[in-house]
Amino acid sequence: MHSFKPDFYFSKTRTAVEYYGNDHDAITAKEYDATRHALMEYLGIRVLGVTKAQLYQPDKYMGMLKELYKLLGRTYRRPTPEQQIATLLLKDRILPGHDSSRYLGTFLY
Repeated sequence: MHSFKPDFYFSKTRTAVEYYGNDHDAITAKEYDATRHALMEYLGIRVLGVTKAQLYQPDKYMGMLKELYKLLGRTYRRPTPEQQIATLLLKDRILPGHDSSRYLGTFLY
C-alpha cells in the first residue's frame, strides 16, 4: 500500500468517510479495508465506514448521518418532511435500484 485517498475527506476535522460496497465483502477486501482504516487512525484521522445498507435504508441512513455530524463536530438537526422527501428522490436518481416508494410517508429520520 503505497498511497491511497479516502472516498471523502474533511481536512478541517481530519475525518474520512469510506464507502464499503458489495465488492468489499471478500476476505481480502476486508483485510485491505481494515489496514487502511487502521493506518488512517494511526495518522490521527477519524474514519467512518459506510455500507450500502446505510445509504439505502432510512433508519440506518439516519444513524450514519448522526455519527458523521458527531465526528465533524456539528449538531444534527432532524430534517423537515420536505428535506426527507428530497433526499429519498435524490437517492432514486443516484443510487442504483433505490426505490423511495417503499419509504415515502414513513419518515424515520
